[in-house]
Amino acid sequence: MPWLFAVGEKRYYVGYDDGTLRRWDPEAGRELAFIKKYKVPIRAIAAPGGNMVAVALGEKNGVHGSVSILDAVSGTEKAVIGDWPDAPFAIAFSGDRSALAVVGGKFGKPGVARLWDARTGTVTSVQWPPPKHLLVAVALSPDARLLITSDDRNIRVWDLRQNKFAFRMRDDMPEFVQGVAFSPDGKLAAAVCSADSWESDRPGLLVIWNTADWSEAKRIPLDCGGKDIAFSPDNHYLAVTRRDNTVGLWKSPDWNSAGEILPMGGYISAITYTADGKSIASADHDNGVAVWQLP
Repeated sequence: MPWLFAVGEKRYYVGYDDGTLRRWDPEAGRELAFIKKYKVPIRAIAAPGGNMVAVALGEKNGVHGSVSILDAVSGTEKAVIGDWPDAPFAIAFSGDRSALAVVGGKFGKPGVARLWDARTGTVTSVQWPPPKHLLVAVALSPDARLLITSDDRNIRVWDLRQNKFAFRMRDDMPEFVQGVAFSPDGKLAAAVCSADSWESDRPGLLVIWNTADWSEAKRIPLDCGGKDIAFSPDNHYLAVTRRDNTVGLWKSPDWNSAGEILPMGGYISAITYTADGKSIASADHDNGVAVWQLP
């Protein structure tokens, strides 16, 4: 069953724990093509559109993980981001497709963050005070200027052009930050927290900020923690996967509840809006990929 997936324009790229990467057609509801088989598990996928796909690969048998950037049609590898202490845990392209951010590291060690420049192919480490904790979530602003990551029970937002902190929360989250995101227009950012164990039913928290001044737009307590965040293409909706295997929806400008989706019952590994914003796609361990049409 799929572990996670990404949407690149009108195609879904689905990764599996056995290292298989495949391409799906959402309209036909079927698999289109096998792309590549890795010898290690796939941890994350990012597809900015076109034929480019980035795949984060986990550690196995003492071999450290890496990020493989490839042509999704031919399966040809374009670049590799290696030299990881253990493995990368999360990857994200900027909205303008100019950069890929990768975070991860090793449990009990400082977190690692690297950037891949899509125009030059160069890889650089983020020049910030090293995080004390493993990084498990990342997002880049649409213009590739701001980098937001998890930082244990807090977030850090780093200005990559001015090489300084743009924002950190004054008070820590009640649980570990598991998901972060920028809205497609870059005017909003969000983070959600959850207990580290997926089986935990402890409450979580979703926070939305205005990136112009980092004032809070909304603070939403959750009955149980959340993990994945997805803004709709029109910036007006926000979807969050929750620990009870549901997807919560909120609508701007007040960010009041817009209902919830009840997927097929399995652990939800990833969600994303379709390019037209009319549907949400989810992947869960028990039942595969599903597409949910929104009201």
